[in-house]
Amino acid sequence: MNDYIFLITLVLVFCSLTIVTCVLLYCRKIEQKCNYYIAKSIREQDGLAKQLERTRIEKEMIEKVVKTDLSEVVKSPEFSEAVKTSITEKKADNNMTDAKKKASRIEITYYI
Repeated sequence: MNDYIFLITLVLVFCSLTIVTCVLLYCRKIEQKCNYYIAKSIREQDGLAKQLERTRIEKEMIEKVVKTDLSEVVKSPEFSEAVKTSITEKKADNNMTDAKKKASRIEITYYI
């Protein structure tokens, strides 16, 4: 009888150790997955930050180019003559249609 009790306690101890080991291995697996996804999200954020920085630099360069081009155009004598001609035409043409009243726009679109 004592042998049976000893055998049952030994089986219970072995089963409990097996369960504890399985739980620890499962927790380690979950921790590894968590660390993997954290590292993945950090890499994605770094990539987005680099892309955003490149886009910001491109925007600044485009703005500089546009400013220099516009300043050169404004300083040119052809531009001042064109503006004077445009102003005189507007004064002469007071009865413009609705289609002529709508000014055309230049739209600059940045694709990110």
